[in-house]
Amino acid sequence: MIGGLTETQMAELGSLNNQVLEARSAFEEAAKKVSSLQLKIANLTSPLSFEGRVARRNAILMALNARDEERAEALKNKFCAEDDAGMNTRFLNELRAMLSARPDEAS
Repeated sequence: MIGGLTETQMAELGSLNNQVLEARSAFEEAAKKVSSLQLKIANLTSPLSFEGRVARRNAILMALNARDEERAEALKNKFCAEDDAGMNTRFLNELRAMLSARPDEAS
């Protein structure tokens, strides 16, 4: 027994941890794709429309889920620059807060 676990349990734990890493990697790749698709929707829609706001918010959120903070920051800057289109202050503050309110990353 190692650390209170049998060799069989240790092997199963190792296998499960590998599956978690594979799933996390697949999730991050999917999040990158969703972020790109949401950006395309954002480019086609007004920042004043419901769909446009959702697309902008989700493009940033999915970039963060993909652990691509640089892309999330660039998207935030792009969308906040659309302010001259008349977006309301509350929505702009939401976009800015998405990057400042990131939870600590798990290892």
